[in-house]
Amino acid sequence: PPAAAVLRDRPPQPGVGSASISRAAPFRVFLAHPVLDGGAVIGVVVLSRTPASIDQALYGKRWEVAGLAAALLLVAGGLALVIAYTVSRPIEAVAAQARAVAAGARATTLPRTRRSAVREADEMWAAIQSMAATLEYRADYIGAFAAEMSHEFKTPLAAIRGALELLADHAATMTEAERATFLGQAGADVARLDRLVRRLLELARAEAPQPRGEEACDIAAVIHALPMPVPVMLEAPTLERQALRVAIGAERLATVIGNLVDNIARHAG
Repeated sequence: PPAAAVLRDRPPQPGVGSASISRAAPFRVFLAHPVLDGGAVIGVVVLSRTPASIDQALYGKRWEVAGLAAALLLVAGGLALVIAYTVSRPIEAVAAQARAVAAGARATTLPRTRRSAVREADEMWAAIQSMAATLEYRADYIGAFAAEMSHEFKTPLAAIRGALELLADHAATMTEAERATFLGQAGADVARLDRLVRRLLELARAEAPQPRGEEACDIAAVIHALPMPVPVMLEAPTLERQALRVAIGAERLATVIGNLVDNIARHAG
């Protein structure tokens, strides 16, 4: 007959701890193996064993488990260092650059962030560089614009002040033509200031456009309706023969063309 194995229940074994040499499993394994001689069974070898419980098995391998835990901790610490070096440090550098831009640093003074293993960190650096360059351009533009506007406002204001002072001091001795000349000059300077103020408002609206409906106009019609300080000739005969419409309101296009022609008249002669 072949060998056979069987499990037998065991009664509970109180007082058996993890370090005990006794086994605390609730079953016992029996194995019977026949001893054969010439095909005849002359005996049976019977073995019995109570396996260790899970607690006893872990306690017996406690040093191996502790070594494995230490190795896992070392691996986890190494991974944390790698992540800190490849991810956290570049992101911290990018954050420092963002704080520098917020404090007024120029794009040319920002140090190049070390290339990171994380693509997003490099993209953040490029975005901050672009943002800093845009802010610099806008700051330079606003500074130049403020200086130009200051000069533009000073000239008519000085002329108005001078005309009013002359009228206040010598109006009684002036002829009617002289008083009309000074008043006309003052009126022209007031009109110039009015145009400057309107341009500032138009620039503010252009910087922050509001949603508008569909607008369109004919370029030639707008140009012909404008009072031009310099001769303007439409180069393309098509503009004379048929309408060429553009997606902008007639008033806004007239403002753009009027400002352009006025600048040409005043600065180019």
